[in-house]
Amino acid sequence: MSPRARLLLVVAAFLPVLLALATSSDIRQVNRVAFVTAMGIEEGEEEAAVKVHLLVAVPSRTPGLAPGGGGGGGGGGTGGGPTVLLTEEGASISEAVEKAKAKLEWELNLGHSKVIMFADSLAEKGLQHDLDFLMRWEEIQVISMLGVTPGSPRKVLEQKPLLTASSADHLVDIFTRSGSRSPQVMPIYLWRFYALSQEPGQDGYLPIIGTTEGGDAKLVPMGTALFHQWRMVGRINESETKTLALLMNQRLENLVGATLKGDRFTMILSEAHVDRRLTWQGESPQLRVSVRSGGILQERRSALPLTTEVILALDEAFSRSVKAETEVLLRKIAAMGSDPLGFGRMYYNATWGQADLAWFAERYRKATVEVTANLEVKHRGVLGE
Repeated sequence: MSPRARLLLVVAAFLPVLLALATSSDIRQVNRVAFVTAMGIEEGEEEAAVKVHLLVAVPSRTPGLAPGGGGGGGGGGTGGGPTVLLTEEGASISEAVEKAKAKLEWELNLGHSKVIMFADSLAEKGLQHDLDFLMRWEEIQVISMLGVTPGSPRKVLEQKPLLTASSADHLVDIFTRSGSRSPQVMPIYLWRFYALSQEPGQDGYLPIIGTTEGGDAKLVPMGTALFHQWRMVGRINESETKTLALLMNQRLENLVGATLKGDRFTMILSEAHVDRRLTWQGESPQLRVSVRSGGILQERRSALPLTTEVILALDEAFSRSVKAETEVLLRKIAAMGSDPLGFGRMYYNATWGQADLAWFAERYRKATVEVTANLEVKHRGVLGE
């Protein structure tokens, strides 16, 4: 055997050992790691403190992944199931999380956190410090979805849904509309809300998720929290959220209703086009919105015969309904001082960035509203009660 062949034989014999030594320091056993899937943040009991709730998935408690193929079953909570809800308080978010890590026998991984929920009381005081830290924290994904809870987020995170493994999965389904096209929720990512909070002349919004009362409590959308810069200044209900989603051109199956000669009709909008403009009358801003849409009529069995005259009358009835709902919503959010539709940004851009936004914000609250709506029944024949 030649010297070269002997050298290749020696290298081949030791190669597996060398590869194992080079990679062994980075190996993590999945049953020794716990993954944070959702986080809740609220004010702490101590002054200037923050309380953090962590919903943690524990693979070692899942059948098939635990040593010996065992592991616990069942739902969430702080018991022996595959999910654990931890609560810690600290002077900062990072301090509270470090306290939680110190109490676990597993390595805690935050990189899989999908949802971050803030208590409404904290949102009303302002989220700038918390969001700034979360954006810079390398363990948190900027594509985490944000929301607001009425009261403590713990009540939302500790729910045990019937069809999903944990409340984190249920929240993701709500925010991403998996299995549903509900316009009652307008989801938003961490990076997007952070950007809107700093955008000159436009404000952010967060969906509100709460729980029903009673023994079979479940998670439900409860409208939308509206912000001015970093602080929550008001909220709108589920019906108003549908109208706001329509005005923001979110591609949703929005259901609108109208009454004609005592019969109630509904229509699903399918081709909505919304135009928003800012005009002036002296020093008073005018918020002008135009809504055009076709839709699919859902007919009641007891409805009027759908003649051409009835269809044209329905077009007018649906248009009046959307016009009235839009006018009420625009006045309401302007009075709050929140601008999720970006009228202030239109003013800012028109002045080439030289605008006095404080001057505009003062007048925006009392702006006049002009809405035109043109809805048409494009399809019919779907029966609905």
